[in-house]
Amino acid sequence: MMLSVEDGLNQVSDKMKCGSRYVIVFLLTFVLFTSCDSDTPEPDASRLGFTFFPLETGIFRVYDAEEIRYSVLGFDTIRYQLKEQVVDSFLNQTGTYTYVVHRFSRQDENTQWGLDSVWTARQTPIQAISIENNVPFIKLVFPVKEDVSWDGNALNANESDDYTIRDPFESKTYKDEEKRTVTVVQGDEEDLLIKDERKEIFAEHIGLVEKTFIKLAFCDDSECFGQKVIERGKALQLTLIDYGKE
Repeated sequence: MMLSVEDGLNQVSDKMKCGSRYVIVFLLTFVLFTSCDSDTPEPDASRLGFTFFPLETGIFRVYDAEEIRYSVLGFDTIRYQLKEQVVDSFLNQTGTYTYVVHRFSRQDENTQWGLDSVWTARQTPIQAISIENNVPFIKLVFPVKEDVSWDGNALNANESDDYTIRDPFESKTYKDEEKRTVTVVQGDEEDLLIKDERKEIFAEHIGLVEKTFIKLAFCDDSECFGQKVIERGKALQLTLIDYGKE
């Protein structure tokens, strides 16, 4: 059957209209999906606990430190100040950033800081990791929740050491600012032979604000067994006195 020129033009017009409808539908669908993607909320860093372990070049923390070392001859007590500062960062092999932390010490506020050691730290979507004297420790896990436990030594060759979260999002005041905190209990054991009391408290947007490290071995000889006479060990207390960004 022969078509007139007018009929042919009408069919072409109908096909163009149909094609236009497909284009419009495609564009509307594309806009709908891209709009949904742009409206997808970012993970809440504060709610998940990422802000308890801030990593940013320039931030610093200053602590009062008291360290006691025990031996069979007695004990020595050292008091000093410690400063931790993030000084640099670099892209690591996992595609995330590793941050360089310089640790300084001084006798008191009237003396100059001296470089004590260099640590590094990094954060993943599920862990906060501190590499201390080339030994990595998992300091926190995310999301932060009460009673969550993990092996703090999972990334090093030391024997397993269970860490447990306590009192997440508890409020405390530092430099007249109210901050939410989380406590990580690393050791809580005492018997006739040993005492192991270790914990770290982190505050949001600050980091570590308090550290207690007590590991003692008691005398097990017949004449002193059960009397908790300290033969050897170490006790360290860090208390935050200043923080900020330089």
